[in-house]
Amino acid sequence: MSKNENFKISNDVLIKYVGIEKDVVVPEGVTVIGEKAFYERKDVESVVIPEGVKEIRENAFEGCCSLKKLVIPNSIRYIDDKAGISSCIEYSVSVKDGLKYLGNETNPYLYLVYGEDHIKTANIENTCKIIR
Repeated sequence: MSKNENFKISNDVLIKYVGIEKDVVVPEGVTVIGEKAFYERKDVESVVIPEGVKEIRENAFEGCCSLKKLVIPNSIRYIDDKAGISSCIEYSVSVKDGLKYLGNETNPYLYLVYGEDHIKTANIENTCKIIR
């Protein structure tokens, strides 16, 4: 199976990862990680999101209980507050200075950092504005 056959993509939105690889590299050309794109993929251990992706939508990584590494590019501008990034990650996530908004008006706290003890470190550059 070719690498792009591992993904359902429509209009540059990653709709669903359907592959069997534990270490996933999202293809170039994707601009949005769609709602539930990796939902309940307990087998996925790492995901590298390429430059050019600007948004991670609701429940994109919810239930990914084996996910230990998530590489978020500088091009990211928005991560939904319910993206599920903290659902099971036990290591670290870095958010670069390209990210403009985290959370939303009703829940200004990034789900990435307000999870229990899952994420050991979260580095957020000071140019990132959290909606309050």
